[in-house]
Amino acid sequence: MKYSQKILCLFFIVISLMGCVEDTEIGKTNTQPTYLEIQKADWLLGEWQLVADGMITKESWSKGSDSSYSGFSYSMEGKDTVSTEHISLIEESGTLYYIPVVSNQNEGNPIQFKSTKVTVRELVFENLAHDFPTKISYTLLSDDSLIAEISGMMEGKLVKRQFSMYKLR
Repeated sequence: MKYSQKILCLFFIVISLMGCVEDTEIGKTNTQPTYLEIQKADWLLGEWQLVADGMITKESWSKGSDSSYSGFSYSMEGKDTVSTEHISLIEESGTLYYIPVVSNQNEGNPIQFKSTKVTVRELVFENLAHDFPTKISYTLLSDDSLIAEISGMMEGKLVKRQFSMYKLR
């Protein structure tokens, strides 16, 4: 085989092999969205508990997908469950939304609260059109303790309720 034929043959082999390379080549861009806001809330994942006034409240958070977390909260007084709440934390277009469905409230419909502050230690959500609360926040105090707060106007007065929770796991 002549030298020029060997070069041509080698050229076709190289071209053929290049067609087998995956889309992870240099120069290709990743089209997967990154969810940076919800990643700041990773500390919320796990199980949290509050014991106060003869009542136990537990709140559990798990990762549903890259852009959503699922939460479930319940309060027990003795052996009776007095409230339950299903919560979705969803990132859409760079904004976090806190969406609770509380038993025996709002006819079982979800209420959407939009983030107004998201840091690696604090999450704040507001919905000024909702009756109470209009604001929900979580503040991480340490790796195993947080304060959840709900606030809003009731009968013309600002009402705040804080819940100091510690992490079970």
